[in-house]
Amino acid sequence: MKYTVRAALAVALLVGFYVVAIGIAAALVFLVVEAAMAGVSGVAIGKLGIIAAIAAFGIFKGLFGRTKDKSGPAGVLVTERDQPALWSEIRDLATAVGTREPDEIRLVPQVNAAVSEDAKFLGLVPGTRRMYIGVPLVLGLSRQEVRSVLAHELGHYSGKHTALGPVTYRGKEAIARVLGELGPESIVGRLLGLYGRLYYAVSHSVSRRQELEADEFSARLAGRDAAASALSKLLPLDAAWDHFVDSYASLGQDTGRRPAAVFQGFESMLHDPETREQLAKIRDEHPEPPSSVYDSHPPTSQRISKISSMADDGVVDDGTPARSLLDDPAAAFTALETDIFTGSGLEPADWNVLVTDALTSRVEQAAEVLGAQAQRVGAPPTLRTAVERLRRPGSTGLLEASTVEEEREVLARLLADAAANSLIREGGASFALTWNGGIAELQAHDGKTIDPWAPAFEAVSGASTDAFESWASAHGVDLDLELPATRNVAEDVSPA
Repeated sequence: MKYTVRAALAVALLVGFYVVAIGIAAALVFLVVEAAMAGVSGVAIGKLGIIAAIAAFGIFKGLFGRTKDKSGPAGVLVTERDQPALWSEIRDLATAVGTREPDEIRLVPQVNAAVSEDAKFLGLVPGTRRMYIGVPLVLGLSRQEVRSVLAHELGHYSGKHTALGPVTYRGKEAIARVLGELGPESIVGRLLGLYGRLYYAVSHSVSRRQELEADEFSARLAGRDAAASALSKLLPLDAAWDHFVDSYASLGQDTGRRPAAVFQGFESMLHDPETREQLAKIRDEHPEPPSSVYDSHPPTSQRISKISSMADDGVVDDGTPARSLLDDPAAAFTALETDIFTGSGLEPADWNVLVTDALTSRVEQAAEVLGAQAQRVGAPPTLRTAVERLRRPGSTGLLEASTVEEEREVLARLLADAAANSLIREGGASFALTWNGGIAELQAHDGKTIDPWAPAFEAVSGASTDAFESWASAHGVDLDLELPATRNVAEDVSPA
Protein backbone atom coordinates (compact mmCIF):
# COMPACT_ATOMS: atom_id res chain seq x y z
CA MET A 1 0.00 0.00 0.00
CA LYS A 2 2.80 2.41 0.89
CA TYR A 3 4.48 1.70 -2.43
CA THR A 4 1.25 2.35 -4.38
CA VAL A 5 0.63 5.64 -2.63
CA ARG A 6 4.21 6.83 -3.13
CA ALA A 7 4.23 5.79 -6.79
CA ALA A 8 0.93 7.57 -7.38
CA LEU A 9 2.22 10.69 -5.64
CA ALA A 10 5.42 10.74 -7.66
CA VAL A 11 3.56 10.24 -10.93
CA ALA A 12 0.94 12.87 -10.03
CA LEU A 13 3.60 15.46 -9.27
CA LEU A 14 5.50 14.66 -12.45
CA VAL A 15 2.35 14.82 -14.58
CA GLY A 16 1.37 18.00 -12.77
CA PHE A 17 4.61 19.69 -13.75
CA TYR A 18 4.05 18.80 -17.40
CA VAL A 19 0.47 20.09 -17.22
CA VAL A 20 1.52 23.36 -15.59
CA ALA A 21 4.39 23.93 -18.01
CA ILE A 22 2.35 23.14 -21.11
CA GLY A 23 -0.48 25.28 -19.72
CA ILE A 24 1.88 28.25 -19.37
CA ALA A 25 3.12 27.76 -22.94
CA ALA A 26 -0.46 27.57 -24.21
CA ALA A 27 -1.42 30.67 -22.22
CA LEU A 28 1.41 32.64 -23.79
CA VAL A 29 0.28 31.66 -27.30
CA PHE A 30 -3.32 32.49 -26.39
CA LEU A 31 -2.21 35.89 -25.09
CA VAL A 32 -0.53 36.71 -28.41
CA VAL A 33 -3.64 35.69 -30.37
CA GLU A 34 -5.96 37.71 -28.11
CA ALA A 35 -3.69 40.74 -28.36
CA ALA A 36 -3.74 40.51 -32.16
CA MET A 37 -7.53 40.24 -32.23
CA ALA A 38 -7.79 43.24 -29.89
CA GLY A 39 -5.97 45.42 -32.41
CA VAL A 40 -2.67 45.81 -30.58
CA SER A 41 -0.01 47.38 -32.80
CA GLY A 42 2.08 45.11 -35.02
CA VAL A 43 5.35 46.04 -33.32
CA ALA A 44 3.99 45.13 -29.89
CA ILE A 45 2.50 41.90 -31.23
CA GLY A 46 5.86 41.03 -32.80
CA LYS A 47 7.74 41.56 -29.55
CA LEU A 48 5.15 39.64 -27.56
CA GLY A 49 5.20 36.85 -30.13
CA ILE A 50 8.98 36.51 -29.95
CA ILE A 51 8.89 36.31 -26.15
CA ALA A 52 6.09 33.74 -26.25
CA ALA A 53 7.85 31.66 -28.91
CA ILE A 54 11.14 31.60 -26.98
CA ALA A 55 9.37 30.64 -23.74
CA ALA A 56 7.20 27.97 -25.41
CA PHE A 57 10.20 26.49 -27.25
CA GLY A 58 12.20 26.37 -24.01
CA ILE A 59 9.35 24.65 -22.18
CA PHE A 60 8.79 21.97 -24.82
CA LYS A 61 12.51 21.39 -25.34
CA GLY A 62 13.00 21.00 -21.61
CA LEU A 63 9.99 18.72 -21.14
CA PHE A 64 10.52 16.37 -24.00
CA GLY A 65 14.29 16.46 -24.48
CA ARG A 66 16.43 13.85 -22.78
CA THR A 67 19.78 14.18 -21.11
CA LYS A 68 22.04 11.61 -22.72
CA ASP A 69 24.40 9.69 -20.49
CA LYS A 70 26.82 7.46 -22.36
CA SER A 71 29.17 6.86 -19.45
CA GLY A 72 27.51 3.65 -18.24
CA PRO A 73 27.44 2.39 -14.64
CA ALA A 74 30.07 3.85 -12.33
CA GLY A 75 32.87 1.91 -10.70
CA VAL A 76 34.38 -1.52 -11.24
CA LEU A 77 32.30 -4.67 -11.54
CA VAL A 78 33.00 -7.28 -8.86
CA THR A 79 32.09 -10.83 -9.86
CA GLU A 80 31.30 -13.65 -7.47
CA ARG A 81 34.32 -15.52 -8.75
CA ASP A 82 36.52 -12.55 -7.81
CA GLN A 83 35.07 -11.88 -4.35
CA PRO A 84 32.90 -14.80 -3.17
CA ALA A 85 32.85 -13.70 0.51
CA LEU A 86 31.38 -10.30 -0.35
CA TRP A 87 28.72 -11.86 -2.56
CA SER A 88 27.87 -14.39 0.12
CA GLU A 89 27.45 -11.64 2.73
CA ILE A 90 25.19 -9.59 0.49
CA ARG A 91 23.16 -12.64 -0.54
CA ASP A 92 22.57 -13.56 3.12
CA LEU A 93 21.52 -9.98 3.92
CA ALA A 94 19.15 -9.88 0.94
CA THR A 95 17.49 -13.09 2.14
CA ALA A 96 17.13 -11.66 5.64
CA VAL A 97 15.64 -8.45 4.27
CA GLY A 98 13.28 -10.42 2.05
CA THR A 99 14.37 -9.11 -1.32
CA ARG A 100 16.12 -10.21 -4.49
CA GLU A 101 19.89 -9.84 -4.40
CA PRO A 102 21.57 -7.32 -6.73
CA ASP A 103 22.57 -8.47 -10.19
CA GLU A 104 25.79 -6.48 -10.03
CA ILE A 105 28.11 -5.29 -7.28
CA ARG A 106 30.39 -2.39 -8.12
CA LEU A 107 33.20 -0.79 -6.16
CA VAL A 108 33.41 3.01 -6.35
CA PRO A 109 35.93 5.57 -5.02
CA GLN A 110 33.51 7.50 -2.80
CA VAL A 111 32.47 7.48 0.85
CA ASN A 112 29.09 6.15 -0.13
CA ALA A 113 27.01 3.09 -0.77
CA ALA A 114 23.94 3.02 -2.97
CA VAL A 115 21.56 0.81 -4.90
CA SER A 116 19.79 1.33 -8.19
CA GLU A 117 17.39 -0.59 -10.35
CA ASP A 118 16.66 -0.10 -14.04
CA ALA A 119 12.97 -0.76 -13.45
CA LYS A 120 10.39 0.11 -16.10
CA PHE A 121 6.76 1.14 -16.05
CA LEU A 122 6.96 2.81 -12.64
CA GLY A 123 8.71 -0.16 -11.11
CA LEU A 124 6.14 -2.74 -12.19
CA VAL A 125 8.70 -4.45 -14.44
CA PRO A 126 11.93 -5.33 -12.56
CA GLY A 127 15.25 -4.34 -14.08
CA THR A 128 18.96 -4.77 -13.44
CA ARG A 129 19.80 -4.20 -9.81
CA ARG A 130 23.17 -2.68 -8.97
CA MET A 131 24.80 -2.17 -5.60
CA TYR A 132 27.61 0.37 -5.30
CA ILE A 133 30.07 0.06 -2.42
CA GLY A 134 32.61 2.78 -1.68
CA VAL A 135 36.10 1.44 -1.03
CA PRO A 136 36.76 4.23 1.54
CA LEU A 137 33.91 2.72 3.59
CA VAL A 138 35.56 -0.70 3.42
CA LEU A 139 38.81 0.82 4.67
CA GLY A 140 37.33 3.11 7.32
CA LEU A 141 34.62 1.00 8.95
CA SER A 142 34.48 -2.34 10.74
CA ARG A 143 32.97 -5.37 9.07
CA GLN A 144 29.87 -5.10 11.26
CA GLU A 145 29.49 -1.40 10.43
CA VAL A 146 29.74 -2.08 6.70
CA ARG A 147 27.22 -4.89 7.18
CA SER A 148 24.84 -2.27 8.59
CA VAL A 149 25.43 -0.05 5.54
CA LEU A 150 24.74 -2.93 3.15
CA ALA A 151 21.60 -3.92 5.07
CA HIS A 152 20.41 -0.32 4.83
CA GLU A 153 20.86 -0.28 1.06
CA LEU A 154 19.16 -3.66 0.60
CA GLY A 155 16.33 -2.29 2.74
CA HIS A 156 15.66 0.16 -0.07
CA TYR A 157 15.06 -2.81 -2.38
CA SER A 158 12.78 -4.47 0.15
CA GLY A 159 10.71 -1.32 0.49
CA LYS A 160 10.59 -0.98 -3.30
CA HIS A 161 12.21 2.42 -2.89
CA THR A 162 14.46 1.96 -5.92
CA ALA A 163 11.45 1.30 -8.16
CA LEU A 164 10.47 4.94 -7.67
CA GLY A 165 13.93 6.09 -8.64
CA PRO A 166 13.31 6.47 -12.41
CA VAL A 167 10.10 8.45 -11.80
CA THR A 168 11.74 10.78 -9.29
CA TYR A 169 14.81 11.19 -11.47
CA ARG A 170 12.72 11.94 -14.56
CA GLY A 171 10.84 14.64 -12.66
CA LYS A 172 14.05 16.30 -11.42
CA GLU A 173 15.60 16.03 -14.87
CA ALA A 174 12.61 17.66 -16.58
CA ILE A 175 12.43 20.51 -14.07
CA ALA A 176 16.16 21.19 -14.33
CA ARG A 177 16.08 21.21 -18.15
CA VAL A 178 13.08 23.55 -18.35
CA LEU A 179 14.58 26.00 -15.86
CA GLY A 180 17.88 25.79 -17.70
CA GLU A 181 16.21 26.66 -21.02
CA LEU A 182 14.11 29.51 -19.62
CA GLY A 183 16.52 30.84 -17.03
CA PRO A 184 15.54 30.60 -13.34
CA GLU A 185 15.25 34.40 -13.08
CA SER A 186 12.77 34.80 -15.95
CA ILE A 187 9.11 35.29 -15.10
CA VAL A 188 8.10 31.89 -16.48
CA GLY A 189 11.18 30.31 -14.91
CA ARG A 190 10.21 31.68 -11.52
CA LEU A 191 6.66 30.34 -11.83
CA LEU A 192 7.84 26.86 -12.74
CA GLY A 193 10.57 27.12 -10.12
CA LEU A 194 7.89 27.42 -7.45
CA TYR A 195 6.35 24.17 -8.64
CA GLY A 196 9.81 22.63 -8.76
CA ARG A 197 10.40 23.48 -5.12
CA LEU A 198 7.07 21.86 -4.25
CA TYR A 199 8.08 18.74 -6.17
CA TYR A 200 11.43 18.57 -4.39
CA ALA A 201 9.85 19.15 -0.98
CA VAL A 202 7.29 16.38 -1.45
CA SER A 203 9.56 13.85 -3.17
CA HIS A 204 12.33 14.41 -0.64
CA SER A 205 9.93 13.97 2.26
CA VAL A 206 9.24 10.53 0.81
CA SER A 207 13.00 9.95 0.53
CA ARG A 208 13.50 10.87 4.17
CA ARG A 209 10.86 8.37 5.28
CA GLN A 210 12.52 5.73 3.12
CA GLU A 211 15.87 6.38 4.79
CA LEU A 212 14.37 5.85 8.24
CA GLU A 213 12.72 2.62 7.08
CA ALA A 214 16.04 1.38 5.67
CA ASP A 215 17.76 2.28 8.96
CA GLU A 216 15.50 -0.21 10.73
CA PHE A 217 16.85 -3.02 8.53
CA SER A 218 20.36 -1.77 9.20
CA ALA A 219 19.97 -1.96 12.98
CA ARG A 220 18.06 -5.24 12.96
CA LEU A 221 20.58 -7.13 10.82
CA ALA A 222 23.89 -5.64 11.99
CA GLY A 223 23.09 -4.56 15.51
CA ARG A 224 21.89 -1.30 16.96
CA ASP A 225 25.31 -0.08 18.06
CA ALA A 226 27.06 -0.88 14.78
CA ALA A 227 24.35 0.89 12.77
CA ALA A 228 24.58 4.03 14.92
CA SER A 229 28.38 3.93 14.91
CA ALA A 230 28.55 3.65 11.11
CA LEU A 231 26.34 6.71 10.70
CA SER A 232 28.46 8.72 13.14
CA LYS A 233 31.64 7.93 11.17
CA LEU A 234 30.42 8.93 7.72
CA LEU A 235 31.07 12.67 8.03
CA PRO A 236 34.64 12.41 9.36
CA LEU A 237 35.44 9.63 6.89
CA ASP A 238 34.17 11.79 4.04
CA ALA A 239 36.32 14.70 5.27
CA ALA A 240 39.35 12.38 5.47
CA TRP A 241 38.80 11.11 1.93
CA ASP A 242 38.44 14.65 0.54
CA HIS A 243 41.67 15.69 2.25
CA PHE A 244 43.44 12.59 0.98
CA VAL A 245 42.32 13.16 -2.62
CA ASP A 246 43.27 16.85 -2.58
CA SER A 247 46.59 16.55 -0.72
CA TYR A 248 47.93 13.08 -1.48
CA ALA A 249 46.25 11.38 -4.45
CA SER A 250 46.90 14.37 -6.72
CA LEU A 251 50.68 14.33 -6.10
CA GLY A 252 52.88 13.89 -9.14
CA GLN A 253 50.35 14.93 -11.77
CA ASP A 254 52.45 17.93 -12.83
CA THR A 255 55.26 15.51 -13.66
CA GLY A 256 53.05 12.90 -15.33
CA ARG A 257 52.82 10.50 -12.41
CA ARG A 258 50.27 9.26 -9.91
CA PRO A 259 50.28 7.03 -6.81
CA ALA A 260 50.75 3.32 -7.45
CA ALA A 261 48.72 2.29 -4.41
CA VAL A 262 45.99 4.87 -3.84
CA PHE A 263 43.77 2.95 -1.45
CA GLN A 264 46.62 1.46 0.53
CA GLY A 265 47.76 5.04 1.04
CA PHE A 266 44.35 6.08 2.33
CA GLU A 267 44.32 3.13 4.69
CA SER A 268 47.73 4.15 6.02
CA MET A 269 46.47 7.70 6.60
CA LEU A 270 43.44 6.39 8.53
CA HIS A 271 45.70 4.36 10.81
CA ASP A 272 47.87 7.36 11.70
CA PRO A 273 47.24 8.30 15.38
CA GLU A 274 46.98 12.05 14.66
CA THR A 275 44.52 11.41 11.84
CA ARG A 276 42.38 9.20 14.07
CA GLU A 277 42.36 11.93 16.70
CA GLN A 278 41.22 14.52 14.16
CA LEU A 279 38.47 12.24 12.83
CA ALA A 280 37.17 11.66 16.36
CA LYS A 281 37.12 15.43 16.88
CA ILE A 282 35.12 15.96 13.70
CA ARG A 283 32.69 13.23 14.75
CA ASP A 284 32.15 14.66 18.22
CA GLU A 285 32.37 18.40 17.65
CA HIS A 286 31.33 19.18 14.08
CA PRO A 287 28.05 21.14 14.11
CA GLU A 288 25.22 19.61 12.12
CA PRO A 289 23.85 21.89 9.39
CA PRO A 290 20.24 23.03 9.81
CA SER A 291 17.70 20.69 8.27
CA SER A 292 15.48 21.67 5.35
CA VAL A 293 12.33 20.36 3.68
CA TYR A 294 14.48 19.93 0.57
CA ASP A 295 16.89 17.48 2.25
CA SER A 296 16.78 13.98 0.79
CA HIS A 297 18.02 12.46 4.07
CA PRO A 298 16.94 13.13 7.67
CA PRO A 299 19.53 14.78 9.95
CA THR A 300 22.14 12.25 11.01
CA SER A 301 21.48 13.03 14.67
CA GLN A 302 17.82 12.13 14.19
CA ARG A 303 18.71 8.85 12.51
CA ILE A 304 21.20 7.92 15.24
CA SER A 305 18.73 8.89 17.96
CA LYS A 306 16.01 6.71 16.44
CA ILE A 307 18.36 3.74 16.07
CA SER A 308 19.67 4.18 19.62
CA SER A 309 16.12 4.16 20.99
CA MET A 310 15.56 0.64 19.65
CA ALA A 311 15.71 -2.26 22.09
CA ASP A 312 19.21 -3.45 22.98
CA ASP A 313 19.89 -6.46 20.77
CA GLY A 314 23.08 -7.49 22.55
CA VAL A 315 25.08 -7.58 19.30
CA VAL A 316 28.70 -6.61 19.92
CA ASP A 317 30.98 -5.31 17.18
CA ASP A 318 34.33 -7.06 17.60
CA GLY A 319 36.06 -4.51 15.37
CA THR A 320 37.01 -6.91 12.58
CA PRO A 321 38.13 -4.73 9.62
CA ALA A 322 35.64 -4.54 6.78
CA ARG A 323 38.33 -5.40 4.26
CA SER A 324 37.89 -9.00 5.49
CA LEU A 325 34.77 -9.02 3.32
CA LEU A 326 37.10 -9.16 0.32
CA ASP A 327 38.92 -12.38 -0.51
CA ASP A 328 41.52 -10.43 -2.46
CA PRO A 329 41.53 -6.78 -1.35
CA ALA A 330 44.68 -5.89 -3.28
CA ALA A 331 43.20 -7.11 -6.58
CA ALA A 332 39.95 -5.20 -5.97
CA PHE A 333 41.77 -1.99 -5.07
CA THR A 334 44.13 -2.26 -8.03
CA ALA A 335 41.24 -2.79 -10.45
CA LEU A 336 39.44 0.33 -9.20
CA GLU A 337 42.65 2.34 -9.16
CA THR A 338 43.31 1.36 -12.78
CA ASP A 339 39.77 2.36 -13.71
CA ILE A 340 40.14 5.77 -12.03
CA PHE A 341 43.30 6.65 -13.95
CA THR A 342 42.37 5.07 -17.31
CA GLY A 343 43.07 7.56 -20.06
CA SER A 344 45.02 9.92 -17.80
CA GLY A 345 48.41 8.97 -19.21
CA LEU A 346 49.88 9.14 -15.69
CA GLU A 347 52.56 6.64 -14.73
CA PRO A 348 52.22 4.89 -11.33
CA ALA A 349 54.95 5.68 -8.81
CA ASP A 350 55.77 4.75 -5.23
CA TRP A 351 54.34 7.02 -2.53
CA ASN A 352 57.75 7.95 -1.13
CA VAL A 353 59.05 8.88 -4.57
CA LEU A 354 55.97 11.01 -5.30
CA VAL A 355 56.10 12.87 -2.01
CA THR A 356 59.85 13.44 -2.03
CA ASP A 357 59.85 14.71 -5.62
CA ALA A 358 56.75 16.90 -5.15
CA LEU A 359 57.97 18.62 -1.97
CA THR A 360 61.53 18.96 -3.22
CA SER A 361 60.23 20.57 -6.40
CA ARG A 362 58.07 22.95 -4.37
CA VAL A 363 60.94 24.27 -2.25
CA GLU A 364 63.17 24.54 -5.33
CA GLN A 365 60.56 26.73 -6.99
CA ALA A 366 60.25 28.83 -3.83
CA ALA A 367 64.01 29.45 -3.84
CA GLU A 368 63.88 30.48 -7.50
CA VAL A 369 60.96 32.83 -6.89
CA LEU A 370 62.64 34.39 -3.87
CA GLY A 371 65.90 34.90 -5.75
CA ALA A 372 64.19 36.34 -8.84
CA GLN A 373 62.12 38.74 -6.76
CA ALA A 374 65.19 39.99 -4.91
CA GLN A 375 67.00 40.65 -8.19
CA ARG A 376 64.02 42.50 -9.55
CA VAL A 377 64.28 45.09 -6.79
CA GLY A 378 68.06 45.27 -7.05
CA ALA A 379 68.86 43.26 -3.91
CA PRO A 380 71.21 40.29 -3.54
CA PRO A 381 69.33 37.02 -4.30
CA THR A 382 69.94 35.51 -0.86
CA LEU A 383 68.01 34.33 2.17
CA ARG A 384 69.39 37.29 4.11
CA THR A 385 67.58 39.71 1.78
CA ALA A 386 64.27 38.04 2.65
CA VAL A 387 65.17 38.06 6.35
CA GLU A 388 65.88 41.78 6.25
CA ARG A 389 62.59 42.50 4.50
CA LEU A 390 60.69 40.49 7.09
CA ARG A 391 62.55 42.37 9.81
CA ARG A 392 61.00 45.63 8.64
CA PRO A 393 57.37 46.18 9.76
CA GLY A 394 54.66 46.85 7.22
CA SER A 395 54.50 45.97 3.55
CA THR A 396 57.21 43.84 2.01
CA GLY A 397 56.41 45.11 -1.50
CA LEU A 398 56.06 41.53 -2.66
CA LEU A 399 52.48 41.42 -3.92
CA GLU A 400 50.24 43.95 -5.56
CA ALA A 401 46.62 44.45 -4.46
CA SER A 402 47.17 42.32 -1.34
CA THR A 403 47.05 43.06 2.35
CA VAL A 404 50.25 43.56 4.32
CA GLU A 405 49.50 40.36 6.24
CA GLU A 406 49.17 38.38 3.00
CA GLU A 407 52.44 39.79 1.69
CA ARG A 408 54.34 38.93 4.86
CA GLU A 409 52.87 35.42 5.07
CA VAL A 410 53.85 34.66 1.48
CA LEU A 411 57.36 35.97 2.05
CA ALA A 412 57.70 33.88 5.24
CA ARG A 413 56.58 30.78 3.35
CA LEU A 414 59.06 31.45 0.55
CA LEU A 415 61.87 32.06 3.06
CA ALA A 416 61.22 28.80 4.93
CA ASP A 417 60.86 26.78 1.71
CA ALA A 418 64.06 28.25 0.33
CA ALA A 419 65.89 27.42 3.56
CA ALA A 420 64.63 23.83 3.28
CA ASN A 421 65.88 23.76 -0.31
CA SER A 422 69.29 24.97 0.86
CA LEU A 423 69.52 22.10 3.35
CA ILE A 424 68.48 19.56 0.74
CA ARG A 425 70.99 20.90 -1.82
CA GLU A 426 73.76 20.65 0.77
CA GLY A 427 72.76 17.08 1.61
CA GLY A 428 71.77 17.87 5.18
CA ALA A 429 68.07 16.92 4.97
CA SER A 430 65.38 15.29 2.87
CA PHE A 431 61.60 14.98 2.85
CA ALA A 432 59.93 11.92 4.38
CA LEU A 433 56.33 10.84 3.81
CA THR A 434 53.89 11.30 6.70
CA TRP A 435 50.20 10.49 6.96
CA ASN A 436 49.23 13.01 9.63
CA GLY A 437 47.91 15.62 7.21
CA GLY A 438 51.19 17.39 6.57
CA ILE A 439 52.11 15.12 3.62
CA ALA A 440 55.82 15.15 4.49
CA GLU A 441 58.35 16.24 7.10
CA LEU A 442 61.78 17.69 6.49
CA GLN A 443 64.15 15.38 8.31
CA ALA A 444 67.86 15.28 9.09
CA HIS A 445 69.74 12.07 8.39
CA ASP A 446 69.32 11.00 12.01
CA GLY A 447 65.53 11.08 11.55
CA LYS A 448 64.95 14.24 13.59
CA THR A 449 62.38 16.67 12.24
CA ILE A 450 63.66 20.01 10.95
CA ASP A 451 61.15 22.86 10.91
CA PRO A 452 62.12 26.16 9.23
CA TRP A 453 58.49 27.23 8.85
CA ALA A 454 57.60 27.92 12.50
CA PRO A 455 60.47 30.42 13.10
CA ALA A 456 59.88 32.04 9.70
CA PHE A 457 56.23 32.69 10.48
CA GLU A 458 57.11 34.20 13.85
CA ALA A 459 58.42 37.21 11.96
CA VAL A 460 55.05 37.80 10.30
CA SER A 461 53.33 39.06 13.43
CA GLY A 462 56.27 39.92 15.68
CA ALA A 463 58.44 41.76 13.15
CA SER A 464 61.41 39.87 14.66
CA THR A 465 63.57 37.44 12.74
CA ASP A 466 65.72 36.40 15.70
CA ALA A 467 64.13 32.94 15.95
CA PHE A 468 64.69 32.21 12.26
CA GLU A 469 68.27 33.45 12.28
CA SER A 470 69.00 31.31 15.35
CA TRP A 471 67.45 28.30 13.63
CA ALA A 472 69.53 28.91 10.49
CA SER A 473 72.72 29.15 12.51
CA ALA A 474 71.95 25.98 14.47
CA HIS A 475 71.35 23.99 11.29
CA GLY A 476 74.21 25.38 9.23
CA VAL A 477 72.07 27.27 6.73
CA ASP A 478 74.11 29.98 4.98
CA LEU A 479 71.89 33.06 4.73
CA ASP A 480 74.29 34.65 2.22
CA LEU A 481 74.27 31.72 -0.21
CA GLU A 482 73.06 32.92 -3.61
CA LEU A 483 69.68 31.56 -4.64
CA PRO A 484 68.70 30.49 -8.16
CA ALA A 485 66.76 33.24 -9.93
CA THR A 486 65.14 31.90 -13.07
CA ARG A 487 61.40 32.20 -12.49
CA ASN A 488 58.94 34.99 -13.21
CA VAL A 489 57.66 36.41 -9.94
CA ALA A 490 54.42 37.61 -11.47
CA GLU A 491 53.55 34.02 -12.37
CA ASP A 492 54.71 32.22 -9.23
CA VAL A 493 53.87 34.51 -6.31
CA SER A 494 50.27 34.57 -5.13
CA PRO A 495 48.49 35.17 -1.82
CA ALA A 496 48.62 32.15 0.51
